[in-house]
Parts: sequence; C-alpha cells; structure tokens
Amino acid sequence: MLQPGQLLQQEPPAGAKPATGGKSEAAGAPGRPEALPAAALPSAAGYTAQDPFKAVIYDGTGVLSGYGLQQQLEVCGCVPEMSDERYVVLLFSLGSTLRDAEHLLQALRQISLEQEQSQSLGEQSQRFTKDSANYISTWNNFQEGTPFSEPIPFTLQPIMEEDTTEASIDKCVGLRSAEMVIPYPPGIPLVYAGEQISAAMISRIKLLRDEGARFHGVSDTSLQSLKIIRE
Repeated sequence: MLQPGQLLQQEPPAGAKPATGGKSEAAGAPGRPEALPAAALPSAAGYTAQDPFKAVIYDGTGVLSGYGLQQQLEVCGCVPEMSDERYVVLLFSLGSTLRDAEHLLQALRQISLEQEQSQSLGEQSQRFTKDSANYISTWNNFQEGTPFSEPIPFTLQPIMEEDTTEASIDKCVGLRSAEMVIPYPPGIPLVYAGEQISAAMISRIKLLRDEGARFHGVSDTSLQSLKIIRE
C-alpha cells in the first residue's frame, strides 16, 4: 500500500471546536506518534494522503513508452487505468485480491524477460527518451516553438449535425473540425470544434494515434476519420 512516510495532521471534523489550553489526550497516548502539520513537511505540502489504490510505473530501461508498456500489460490480461508517453497508472480496488497482484507481477516479469531475449538475439530497440526521434508527448502542443493550433472563430451558434460530415484524416487539412480531439491524459484538447485543421496538427494526431494514445471527444476513436464542418 502506498502512503506518506510521515503522518500528516488530520483535518478536524465539521463543527468540531478548536482545541483550547492543555494537552490533548491522544497526543500523549503511548505508542502513538504525533501527527505533524502539513506546513512542517515541505515535501508533502498541499497533500494529506496518497491514494492507496493507485501505483504509477514505467520502463526504467527506457525501451518501452507508457503506451507500449500498457499494450504489453493488456496482452497479459492486465488492464491499466491510463498511460501517457512515459508512465502507466495501475488502479486497484476493494475487490482486488492478492492473486491479482501476483498476476501483475508475473506479467511484468514476462515483459522484462521478453525484452532481454530480444536484446540477446541482437534486435535493436530504440530507447524512449525526450531526445529520441520516437518521443511523442500529449503534454505539450508545441514543436520548435510553433503552436499546432490555428485561430478559432468564436460563435455562440452550436454546430448542427446536418452541417457536418466525416472525412478521412488524410484529407482534413484546411477543413474546420466539427468536434474536439482530446488526447488523454492530460485531457487538453488538441483540436477544438470550429478550428481549422493544419497539416502539422494531422501529423501530430497520427503520431499519437499510432503510438497508442487514447482520445476523447471524437466520433471515430480509431482516428481514421474526423467529423468536419461542411463549407
């Protein structure tokens, strides 16, 4: 179970009266450590606890991206909550069992073994680093200082369904999107409804799609097509 190394001060229940003079009965209880205020723990400032049901993992060798590691886990029957270009988030629940944890560990061992076997056979693996050509991130929409987004005309008029159609993603350059394209995580739209679609934007979407990123807001989750506005 994941938890802070030190106890943090618990927030008093609603309606509780603040402590007045004298020692607290709990504070002097034998064998019970005193809770420390969050301000006394700079590294934990702003946090009262860690989620005991989530674990974040990544490939320390730098070979697998978060997307790649998630795909490998899913092949082994383990379905993570989410992933990005580096990390995979695992979610346990009250229904999770020791057998589930053992299954996960076995899957990770199998993935590690397969990587070692690939390297022993002389297969070259690209390391997944920010400096490598295969590094694709959903957390920034900039490349060499150039934004992917185009100016978006603002209107209070909704986009009517009869004014939209679907087009192959390879034929969307210069057209206006009728839907938002939102890679998740972090859930920040890459394309807004009404925005003109640039060639750089299409290239970005296809790279994220092929790497295994998940998208929200799109009618075609395979990202082979986009819903666009009829002109």
